[in-house]
Amino acid sequence: MRHKHAIAAVWTAALLLSAAAIAEPSIHLTPPAATAAEAVQAVAEALHAGDPADAVRMAGLALDRNDLSHAERTHILLNRALAREHLGIRTGAAADFTQALKDHALSDDTRARALFDRGIVLDELGHTDRAIADYSAALKLVPAFPAALNNRANAWRRLGHYAAARRDYEASLASGNTQPQYSNYGLGRIAEAQGNPLAARDYFREALNAAPGYTLAQQRLAPVDLLVDHVPAGAHRGDEVAPLLRGDLIRERAIQRQHR
Repeated sequence: MRHKHAIAAVWTAALLLSAAAIAEPSIHLTPPAATAAEAVQAVAEALHAGDPADAVRMAGLALDRNDLSHAERTHILLNRALAREHLGIRTGAAADFTQALKDHALSDDTRARALFDRGIVLDELGHTDRAIADYSAALKLVPAFPAALNNRANAWRRLGHYAAARRDYEASLASGNTQPQYSNYGLGRIAEAQGNPLAARDYFREALNAAPGYTLAQQRLAPVDLLVDHVPAGAHRGDEVAPLLRGDLIRERAIQRQHR
């Protein structure tokens, strides 16, 4: 970032003095921004550079300023929420998203994205019903939102609402989901739960066609293949066989981050 030469010189000198005073490697910290606009940019750049901890630190400094516009404050809150989510600070991330969503000037696209992101955090905190509400609110603003459809389907499936989950998975695929392995995996899990290994196998294979290294689909395909060997002759994708065990919830939630 660009700073006044005097500020940059003082900051650099302070870092050199600190490094000389201690016998440990120095940690790079982005210097404070000179203007409100630079403060907003600094937070975004730290997040984009893959340094969420520095993004959170810079956001804290920026939010203490008294020259931020309402829009600038909202932008910083949204980026700090994403940074906190990356760091696993989920309660703080949810609070930042909630604060940012109070800005009535947000565009529909930005609000939908913030609702979606808060939904992920709430999902990870175990607040499934509230996550569904956020995904649904995002979809009211942007109906063809593949990731929100897929994530709401995941939530419906975990609650055992398979018809609703299937509709959302299929809608996600129909809306141009560029990572169809997640929805096909979810459809395969529904087929498993409903005792249809033939259909489950087809969906898991479709998931692997889209992403050959997709571990979850690989793990589910092997036991389904064994069950298919015992399916009665003449059975098809609509027939029901013995229900399968459901997978653990923690691994399933890994598929919620396909559009991050």
